[in-house]
Parts: sequence; C-alpha cells; structure tokens
Amino acid sequence: MRTKIFLFLFLLLKTFHMYPQITIKSSDELIAFARSNSQEIILNNEYMLLKLKTTKKSITPFLPQFNLSWQEYDRINYKQNDIRTKTITASITQLLFDNGKTKTEYLYNRQTSFLEYMLYQKTIKEYELNLIEKYYNHQLLSNTLILKEQLLENSLKDLNAIKYKFENGLITKSDLLEYEIYCNKLENEILNYKNQIQINIFDIKEMLNIPEETDIYIEDYSEHTINETNTLKDKKTQIITDILRNDIEIQQLQNTLNYERKLAKTIKRFYFPSIYLSGGISFTGISYPLTQPEYNLKLIFTFDSVPFVKPNLTTNSGVNYNQSKSLENSLSANIIPEINYFDNKKIAAISLKQAELKLSNKEREISKKAIEYIFSHDNLLSQIKINKTTQTLMKEKLDILKYEAENGLVTYSEYIKQIIDFSEVSQALIQQIIQFNLLLEKIKYLTGESSLYE
Repeated sequence: MRTKIFLFLFLLLKTFHMYPQITIKSSDELIAFARSNSQEIILNNEYMLLKLKTTKKSITPFLPQFNLSWQEYDRINYKQNDIRTKTITASITQLLFDNGKTKTEYLYNRQTSFLEYMLYQKTIKEYELNLIEKYYNHQLLSNTLILKEQLLENSLKDLNAIKYKFENGLITKSDLLEYEIYCNKLENEILNYKNQIQINIFDIKEMLNIPEETDIYIEDYSEHTINETNTLKDKKTQIITDILRNDIEIQQLQNTLNYERKLAKTIKRFYFPSIYLSGGISFTGISYPLTQPEYNLKLIFTFDSVPFVKPNLTTNSGVNYNQSKSLENSLSANIIPEINYFDNKKIAAISLKQAELKLSNKEREISKKAIEYIFSHDNLLSQIKINKTTQTLMKEKLDILKYEAENGLVTYSEYIKQIIDFSEVSQALIQQIIQFNLLLEKIKYLTGESSLYE
C-alpha cells in the first residue's frame, strides 16, 4: 500500500513538473536546464532535423521515371473478323541534361531547408540569450541588494552611536534626524530591490515553463578576473568577419543571391534543350500470356526555355518480335504568345539587383552593430578600471570622514554625503562588471567563438 502511495505521488510530481528546488550556479546551468526541460524545444528540433533530412533525400528529379500501362482493344466487325488486341507496356525515362536547372533547384531547396533549421536554432539562441539577460539582471539586483544591506547594517550601528552623542549634547538634532532619514531611505531601497528580484525570478519561471510554486535559487555571481588590457579594437576586422560569417540572415540572403545569379545564367542560355533518354518494351497479343515483344529507344529534345516557339524533337528506334526495325523522327512546336516575356526579363534583372542590395544593406547593418559592441566592450573595461580606483580612494576618504564626524571635526551630513557617493560608485561598478560579462556572452554568440582574447 505504501509503495503504491509513493508511486502515485512520484508520478503526480513528475506530471506537473513540480521541482522542490532548482539551484542555478551559472548562466550555463540555466541554459542547460531550459534545454532539457522544454518539450517544445526538443520536439521542434526533431521536426526540423527530419524536415532537413527529407529535403536532402528529395532527389526524385534525378532518378529514372518508370511507367507501366495496360490496354485492351476489342472490335466486333459485321461480316468480318473481330479484332482483339491486348498490350502491356513498360518504359523508363532518364533526364540526361537540362542546362543545370534541376541541380540548381535542388541545391537551392536543400540550402534553404538547412538555413530554415539554422534560423530555428537562432530563435532558440535568442530565447537563451533572453534567459541569460534575466540571469545577469538577477545578479545585478542581488549584488546591489547585498551592498545596500551592508550599508544599512553599518549605518544602524553608527545610528546607535549618534543617538548616544545626541543624548549627551555632542551633536545637534538635525544631524540625528538626517541620519535617521538616510537609514529609512536605505530600508525602502532594500524593499524595492527585493521586490524586483521576485519579479525577475517569476519571469525566469515563466520562460522555463515551470510552476510558480517552484523554488529557484540562483547563486550569487562571483566576479571573474577582468583584465583591463583585453581590448577588442585591434580585432575589429576579424570580429566583424566572424559575425557576418555566422549570421543566419546573411547566409539566407547569400543563398538567394546565388540562386538568382544561377537562374539568370540559365535564362540567358534559353537555347539549350532538355534531353531525355527513354527505353521501353511492350507485349501484344490476342490472349494471355502475351508473346509478341517490341523494343524501342527514344531520344527526346525539349526546348521549354525558348520564348514564343517551343520545339520538341524526338528520334525513336525500335525492333519488334519479327525482328523488323524501325526509325522514326518527329518535330513539333508550340507557339505561345508570351506577352509579358520582355517585362518578366526586366523583372528578373531587377530581382537580382534587389538581392544584391539586400545583402549589402544587411552586411552594413550587422557591421555597424558589431562595431557598437566592440566600442561598448572597450569602454566598459576603461570604466571598470577607473571606478575600481575611485572606489578605493572613496573608501579611504569615507574612513577619514567617519573618524572626523565621530570627533566633531565635520558634520554627519558630510559623512552621509560621502556614504551616498561611495554607494553610487560601488553600485555603478557592480552594474558595469555584470554588463561587461553579459556583453561578452553576446559577442561570443554572434561570432561563434568560445574565446575572444586568444
């Protein structure tokens, strides 16, 4: 009985994806959990892979075409012999040459299918990047909260000492009130950051598609060593090249452009025929089994791309059961009034230029974005270096002002102002470090590189 109850509860938890607690130690762990937990991602990935596999196998136009036919002909004549004929025919037709049209179409469809799969992967990566942004946003809020709580803890200790000084007439009530106001502001800020953290956690749960009741614990971000000399300005050309090579939209536009160019060449060579080889065997007779075989071999030339007049030439060689040989040549032509032929030709030329322009504009757009990322990366490095130095200097000044305030050399207002300034610099430094690491992740994703500094 106990076993059944335990099994039921286990299945219930599994059904509703109820996790007692999820601990996330890094952005990589968050992404790994998202990939393994999302049935939608798993199923869509399988679907896209099967679709890609199907497209690769779509080689029917290159394969021989088989045809099998059966016919019975019965004619009853008055005062004459009746005619009864039965025929079974089997034939095979193989494309030999079509000016590369079939191959071009096949390669285009295969590449298009591959890029559709890669585009789906891009949407997944964008989803993952959004998760990473939520992760770093949590770290920003969490680390700022820790900073504010430490400031409040130290300030409350100072407040007790300030109250003692006021009670003994060593400071004014104005100094006491100002410090109490400062502590209250800190408490309000702490409440606000706690609320923002909860909202951010809720957003992460929504993105992971897990119940709101599930506890998620994200470990505090440990600062990685940041080398201020690791700038990217000298690697600008290589980074832009990598981003352009790795961008799916660029690859799609290049694929379309290549197809348009090959299609334009094919249109110019309109006088090239499509050539087919066809062979067959037929059996005729008045009753089954049919014992009168006839063999034939055809060479077919079609000029489907020729405007206005589309000729078809066929040469047919055959031999029957009586060993009689035959040779037949035929020529036909369809006259088609293609009213829009010249306009369509112009449209094709414009379409090619449009494809070239789209590719050029996209390359310029992505290059501009890449340069902005590089500038932001190097600028953040400089800001982090300056703020680290500033933080050290302000901490030293803060210690001096605290001593002077305690000994009545300066007012507590001056001391509070220095605390606020120190807090702002420390908060800015936290934000810059986290922004820097987030930007680094984005650049690595865009370039497809695991390291940018080697």
